[in-house]
Amino acid sequence: MRRSDTRSRQLVVAAAAIVAAGVVAAVAHAGYIYLPAGYHTSADVGNSTYSTSWSSSTNYSPDCCFDKQVTLIDNVTYGWHGTARNTNNSTIANWYEPSTGKKGHCQHFMGGQSACSVAP
Repeated sequence: MRRSDTRSRQLVVAAAAIVAAGVVAAVAHAGYIYLPAGYHTSADVGNSTYSTSWSSSTNYSPDCCFDKQVTLIDNVTYGWHGTARNTNNSTIANWYEPSTGKKGHCQHFMGGQSACSVAP
């Protein structure tokens, strides 16, 4: 193996680690990460636990143009609230109803790096 090939691979691995660390740092302040940072395919879906504390659900991605959706699902009617779908780096669903249990839910429509979290 050529030295330049080894160096290139090392740089790719280092870049991937930096991206993953950035995703974790971006959502760590949010409260509870329910879909850890990593590469997620269009089949990947994440759900948090139910809590009356949650008022927002976020899907953060450092990748450009990654189609994703987040929502808050209540545990009474199982209705979706504050649903947002876009290709922004941060996709955020907000719904404040302190007396109703709800869970964060995120869904991916194409592959890319991301993480999902809920916060009070």
